[in-house]
Amino acid sequence: MIILDQLPDKFILSFMRFVEIIPDDFINRMRDYDLIEQPHEFAIYYCFAYLSFFGFVMMILGLKFIVEYSYKSDFSSFKLFFIGLLTCILTGFTTFMPFLI
Repeated sequence: MIILDQLPDKFILSFMRFVEIIPDDFINRMRDYDLIEQPHEFAIYYCFAYLSFFGFVMMILGLKFIVEYSYKSDFSSFKLFFIGLLTCILTGFTTFMPFLI
């Protein structure tokens, strides 16, 4: 996990801090699964984990299509990869990984 610490993680929570409608202690609790106190915070964290997993799968499938079908790769393969990459940057690359153990 030390290697994965360098990846950008949960930029969407940093954007929510700029709005200043949501309190900072709520956003800080959303960064770590062990700090969550309320049931609705669990649901929000699970939504982030689902989006993170979905983005990771899209990124892997996009790479697979680009590599295997390089002779006829079209724009949709690259679009799939970049949408997955942006989703992982916004929700975190490692958000879903604790649930796989």
